[in-house]
Amino acid sequence: MSLGSLMLVARNRLRTDLSFEDASIMVMPGPEPAPYAGQKFISIYGTQWSPGELDLNEGLDEQYAFSCTLSVRSSVSPFDRYGNDQYVQDTIGMEDVLRSIIISLHQSCSLIGAWDTLMSGQGTEFPRWTRCDPVPQIVDGSWWKSEPDFRSSPEGAAGLVMSVDFGNARRMQSLVGDDSIQ
Repeated sequence: MSLGSLMLVARNRLRTDLSFEDASIMVMPGPEPAPYAGQKFISIYGTQWSPGELDLNEGLDEQYAFSCTLSVRSSVSPFDRYGNDQYVQDTIGMEDVLRSIIISLHQSCSLIGAWDTLMSGQGTEFPRWTRCDPVPQIVDGSWWKSEPDFRSSPEGAAGLVMSVDFGNARRMQSLVGDDSIQ
């Protein structure tokens, strides 16, 4: 599974490059964090597996995309008392983490080398940074698989979420004489 391998290599790269506990960076089925997630959690999940541009009569050209979503639990104070300054500070802090993810994964030689090794040298290309959320989204307790806490704020807000997307990762395979894929 090429996309799965790419996400595992990306997870390992982030675990090496970022100062997060290993359990706080996981390959997940979607953007939501694991229910046991702590203060910060990075979900890595696939968003695309599609044919590329090569003639499919000559081989397979596959393109992959994945996202990394940073979920941050809110501070102890309720959002209605949170204030604009605190939101801006949290946004800057989340942007810093996303920027570190971009630096770690965008056209990374170590990432592509590890993926190419897993894929037995079958011709892989770098994932490239394609976009980020412009601002964090406010989420309630259901994001962490818990009930919204309406005592802390009217909306039950529990945290903030931002994502960074990577695309154009590529795997190319040639067809061999017996019509099987190598």
